[in-house]
Amino acid sequence: MQEYTKVDDLIDELFNLISESKSGSIFGGRGIDKDEAFNILEDIRYNLPRELKEAKKIIDNADKILQDANLEANKIIKMAEEDAQAMVSEHNITKMAKLMEENKRKEMKEYVTEMRDGAINYADSCLLDVEKILQDSLKEITYITKNMEERLSQELERVYKNRHEIKMEDLYNN
Repeated sequence: MQEYTKVDDLIDELFNLISESKSGSIFGGRGIDKDEAFNILEDIRYNLPRELKEAKKIIDNADKILQDANLEANKIIKMAEEDAQAMVSEHNITKMAKLMEENKRKEMKEYVTEMRDGAINYADSCLLDVEKILQDSLKEITYITKNMEERLSQELERVYKNRHEIKMEDLYNN
């Protein structure tokens, strides 16, 4: 007996055995070798469960591979979504940081402008006060100088008169 490993081959051989037999009774008379047919059926019975187990293993392995592939694909998709979310979040953080930086710059620029304007106004106010004080001082000095000049002129005149009187008296007495 020839050893078969595939059920399909055994079924093909049984089919050929039956189709080559002479018509008449399948198992009776001269048509089919009964022992050979039983041997083929026995081989089918023996090999069919083994091949079914192998087929089931192949299917199970295929299912496992598909399941693993799906799990891996889901992991990759989840990681991609997380990366995308992180990138969006990072982009939003960067965008927010830039916006905050722009706002701080604007605030600082406004603050510096305000401080500069305040310093200029304060300096102008102080200088205006100094200017008023100097003008008032100049007026006062001018007034005092005029008064002093008048007094000195008057004193000079009096001294001159006194001197003249003394000279006149001396002349008169002498």
